Amino acid sequence: MVELLFITYNGESNQQKVPKLSSRHTHAAKQYYEQRDRRQQATRQNRLRPLAPLQPHPTKHRLSAGGSGSTEDEESNPPGSSTCGRFQNAVASRHITSSPASSLAASIMDPFDTMSSMPASRDPLVQESLHFFVNNQLMEFCTEGTELAVHIAKKEVYSRAVWHSGISQICVYGGMLSRAYLTGVELSPKYHVLSLRYKQGSIEHVREAVKGRTAEEVPEETLAVMLRLAVHGSDMLPVDDRHRKAQQTYFHNAQNVDYYLRFQTGWDHLRAIFNIVDAKGGLPSLKVGVFVRALRVFDIFCGWRNLQAPHFPLTEPVSTYIVQRQHTEGPQSQELLKTLGTGFCPSEGSGLPYDSPNQDLHKHAAIVTADYAQVLRNQKRRPRDPKLRPDEVLLKFTRWMILHDILSIPDPGPAETLTDIELLQEANHQILLAYAFAVLVPIPPSQNTELAEMLTERILRVAAELIARSLDNSPLASAPPADLTLCVIIWAGVCAQFAACKDQVKNERLYESAAAYLRDFLHAQHSSVVRKTWKETSEVMRSYLWLDAICEVKGQEFWVFALKGQEGAVHLASPS
Repeated sequence: MVELLFITYNGESNQQKVPKLSSRHTHAAKQYYEQRDRRQQATRQNRLRPLAPLQPHPTKHRLSAGGSGSTEDEESNPPGSSTCGRFQNAVASRHITSSPASSLAASIMDPFDTMSSMPASRDPLVQESLHFFVNNQLMEFCTEGTELAVHIAKKEVYSRAVWHSGISQICVYGGMLSRAYLTGVELSPKYHVLSLRYKQGSIEHVREAVKGRTAEEVPEETLAVMLRLAVHGSDMLPVDDRHRKAQQTYFHNAQNVDYYLRFQTGWDHLRAIFNIVDAKGGLPSLKVGVFVRALRVFDIFCGWRNLQAPHFPLTEPVSTYIVQRQHTEGPQSQELLKTLGTGFCPSEGSGLPYDSPNQDLHKHAAIVTADYAQVLRNQKRRPRDPKLRPDEVLLKFTRWMILHDILSIPDPGPAETLTDIELLQEANHQILLAYAFAVLVPIPPSQNTELAEMLTERILRVAAELIARSLDNSPLASAPPADLTLCVIIWAGVCAQFAACKDQVKNERLYESAAAYLRDFLHAQHSSVVRKTWKETSEVMRSYLWLDAICEVKGQEFWVFALKGQEGAVHLASPS
């Protein structure tokens, strides 16, 4: 038996009625707050999830990291899917990015999504690597340390990285490697593969950019990418922690020379750059300042590694940078400049038919040495007066220009075939090279073996010829050339100390040869020369080019080693 329950309904609601105006306002407010909550929730989700790739244009070819057109997005997103939501997500993600480069419209590298097939292309390390590369690599090639000069250089890079995929990719690649090296944190396998994909993408860009174009039509942005590829011409060589932890001088790390020495030079890219720039009219035809300075320094750097003249001549003389110095020389620097470099200029009445054609070069090297010594003193005790602080950015760049002039001095040929005056000039040239090696542009201990050996052997050949001619009673036997010969031999011993073989502190063969030359020379001279102490010898070295903070210890060690047991050479004072 089924029982039914009937309930009477009178058509009226049990809820309390509210005025119609209030109901409309409440409903509108409720909708507003619901929409706001949905927007906030969507924004939070967009921050947590990776950015979805944009739908590519069906008629445009997109360059992936490997250089080929990618169809991955077309397979994962059918034609019927909506791209409006993903476009809004992209805009939202770009808006909330907190990268330091975001204010310059470079927060999202690869802004046109040319590398969307790379899952990690939105990784924060990409933006950090770009920022690190610009601030720690390219800024080293400024000629001034002012805020305006740095701002202009950054603008030149960031403004091109936004739209030029080749520059963006090679900057990220260089930033990843340099950041890992300079911070001492190795890249994980994932990021190592990612960096190689960025490098491959930049290589493919260069191939497409130069295809079907003459040298004059190749844009400077492509040349900048090629220069970075030439700098990173190989995988990074292994790093020896013992050498990295060794005490190095201020100039060892300037312009990150120790980092660039970890790579072999990509000569194919570099020769192509030389040919293209020559066809354009040389360095003066280029407009991007930071690229021109980087190319000029790397050209000198490659010549320095091989003791060859740079490919490009200087567009401005070294004096242009010397006159830009605005600091006040301290008393010690002024005193140093009174004697530094005077040995290259024989005094009147000495009877020497000799005048070096590189007098300006000697003066410029002496000025940079005095400024460098002032920088080293300021590091120990910072002066209150800012006028006593040299512009370190200008100083680092000027030393490369001086090295350019030193390397550009032509090789006169074998020492035994030279005239007396030519031999003196070649001796001065070898002193300049040795000084550049030890002080101006030093090579870190782990990478300088080959260069130190080549340089030491060249100096010893000149020293041998100087000693031989002094024994033949030629015009070289007068007192100033004797000091010059002594200076050449001491520099040979100092350079031999840098020529380390494996775990040795120095190259024993070259070191012994230099010591033997010093003993033979002193025994062949007059007693006034034989009785010189190291203190007097260091005064001779300062009359040419010498910096006590870097050279004094090594020079004295060589002097003691060469004359150990030689009675009257080290311990006897010179006659009063």
